[in-house]
Amino acid sequence: VGVPLHGAPEAQYIVLTQKNNSWQIEPHYIPYDYQSALNEFVLSGMLSRGGPIAWLLYIEIKTGSRQLSKFLEDAKQKSLKDFDADTLKTKITKYLIKFGYWEEIKVKL
Repeated sequence: VGVPLHGAPEAQYIVLTQKNNSWQIEPHYIPYDYQSALNEFVLSGMLSRGGPIAWLLYIEIKTGSRQLSKFLEDAKQKSLKDFDADTLKTKITKYLIKFGYWEEIKVKL
């Protein structure tokens, strides 16, 4: 069971059934109290101590949408080996501002 990244904050699992010589895949989506998960993310210190990558993961939980991979796609023009911690923090902050998430993260840090 995991957080699907299809645009809704739900848990997801699949049931695989073998029939004849093929597999049937049946996805199941289950709403859960993602706000409690976000609260724990903040209260545990994960959001503040986890740094910029944790900020993106927080938004993934909230929205059920890809954030880390979207950021990496946006940043791929520059080799990631050239990113130091400060550059990564700056780039992720700009990314979060661009998509309207920074104010919420900033308040919770």
